[in-house]
Amino acid sequence: MKTEVKVILGVVAGAMAGLLTGILIAPDSGKKTRKQLYRKASDTTQDALEALEESFQKAKVAGNEKLHEWMEGAKKVTDNAKKTLESATSKN
Repeated sequence: MKTEVKVILGVVAGAMAGLLTGILIAPDSGKKTRKQLYRKASDTTQDALEALEESFQKAKVAGNEKLHEWMEGAKKVTDNAKKTLESATSKN
């Protein structure tokens, strides 16, 4: 599993553990505690989505870079093959 995915899962798991702890030891009323939990859950979800989006963007950039490298390599192979073919046909 990629490090970024592990980090995201760790953040989500940690946030959930914090939420559960908050519920168990909450000194506030149930209504206020539920509001706070909802707010924290929303914030955590948003943070996880942002981290996931960032990971996807990094993967996209890395994939595009690799694709460009492969295309350059394919072009070199094609150019070398053309030169070899031209050289072989001009000798005949």
